[in-house]
Amino acid sequence: MDTYSFFIIYTFSCLIFSIIAFVSHNILSEQQWSKSNRCLLMSSFGAFLHGPSSTILSGIQVFKNFSYPDSPNVDIHTYIMAFSVAYFTIDFVVLGLDWKNNIAFCLHHIVCSLYEVVVLYYGYGSYSVMVLMFLGEITNPLQNVYSVSHLYYEKDRNDKFSRRARELVAVPFVLFYFFIRFFVVVIFAIYLNWFFLFSSDGNGEIPIGWRIVFGIIAIGVPIGSFGFGKVAWNEIFHPSSSTRSVDTEDYKDLDDSL
Repeated sequence: MDTYSFFIIYTFSCLIFSIIAFVSHNILSEQQWSKSNRCLLMSSFGAFLHGPSSTILSGIQVFKNFSYPDSPNVDIHTYIMAFSVAYFTIDFVVLGLDWKNNIAFCLHHIVCSLYEVVVLYYGYGSYSVMVLMFLGEITNPLQNVYSVSHLYYEKDRNDKFSRRARELVAVPFVLFYFFIRFFVVVIFAIYLNWFFLFSSDGNGEIPIGWRIVFGIIAIGVPIGSFGFGKVAWNEIFHPSSSTRSVDTEDYKDLDDSL
């Protein structure tokens, strides 16, 4: 691993996400948002950069050269992971400002970062990170548009722009989200567990304990997505059954990207 380049990219990315958080905090404070929603929106604004960027970068690596989940790390994967871990670091701090409502999300960031750090330490498994990152982040752009526009619309029902944005993305987002999280990710999670635990194609460089942990993390993606998916589905297709207050934390995805 090119340690020097990793820390340069990590540090620079932390700076960028910190600037986004600082600017958005000042803007949202002037707009008199509640503390809970301010943290969610600050997190979403950071995700507007991380989501599309990591989807494109990881997607290129996934489809450019298919490989085994425990294949040796390559430099470009390391650089992408540096960018991702930086996002998790700053977003952890942002969500930590309202930690009582965001414990699950903070734990999510710790788990995702742990996966990536272990892969970096052993020098194997970066391809599995690229796949999980791609599947975790590909739903993020539509989700962020939906979540942010919904919060703004709930704050001001006369805001035509937020209402229109929410209406445009609501159905495509929820259908795409369900397809990716509860079909594609489930298939990959099953494959990942089979490969790490039973396949003879693995190189054995990653200790069995960590391979079990990786499999559990992969399974946790669709499980962790269920709560948000159910809320979004009811809100869009059964609005009368949705009782969520705009001050709750449900709009922050539990799987914002591996």
